[in-house]
Amino acid sequence: MEWKERKVTLNKIVIYSSRYGTSAKYAHKIAEQKNYFLCSLDKIVNYTDKCDEIIFIAPIYIGKIFGFNKLIRELRQSNQVKITLIIVGIYDPQRAENNLKIEKMIIKMVEGSSFKLQSIYRLRGQLNIKKLSITHRILINALYTAAKKKGNEDLSENEKDIISAYENQKQVNDDNFNKMLKNI
Repeated sequence: MEWKERKVTLNKIVIYSSRYGTSAKYAHKIAEQKNYFLCSLDKIVNYTDKCDEIIFIAPIYIGKIFGFNKLIRELRQSNQVKITLIIVGIYDPQRAENNLKIEKMIIKMVEGSSFKLQSIYRLRGQLNIKKLSITHRILINALYTAAKKKGNEDLSENEKDIISAYENQKQVNDDNFNKMLKNI
C-alpha cells in the first residue's frame, strides 16, 4: 500500500502481524482513518518508547495469537505501555465461550511484561482457501469435510463457523469494525 505524505500521531502505534492479509487490511484501515503510525511486526521500529499505546492486530490460529509472543519479547521496556489487542479469526467474534479462553490466555501472557492491557476486540477474518499454505488448506478442508458430514443439529457453533467461512469466503463484518474504530 502506498502512503500519501501525511502527519501521523505517534502517541498510538498500530503494529500488525498477518499471515494471509486480513489483519494487515484492518491495520492499514485503522492507521489511515485514525492517523496512527503503522508498522508490521516483521519490520518493527523502536518508536514504541515514545508512544502511549500500541494497537496490535493479529490473527488467531488454534487458540494462539500469531506474533504476540514475539511482540512481548521484542518490546521489553522500562516504562509500561498500554496495549489494545484486535484479534482476527474465522470463529464468531461474539461467542463468549471462545472469548473467555482467549482472554485468560492474554492476561497470563501480559503479566510480567511491560504492557498494560487496555482492551481486546475481536473481528471476523476472511478465509481465502487459495491463499492458504498446504498445511492450512489440508486442515481447513478436513474440518470442513468432517463438519459437512454431520447433520445440522449435531454441529457445534465452531463447526458452523467453519462451514460459513468456507462457503462464504468474502464475508467481513464492517459493523463490528466501525464500532471498534470509535473506541480506539
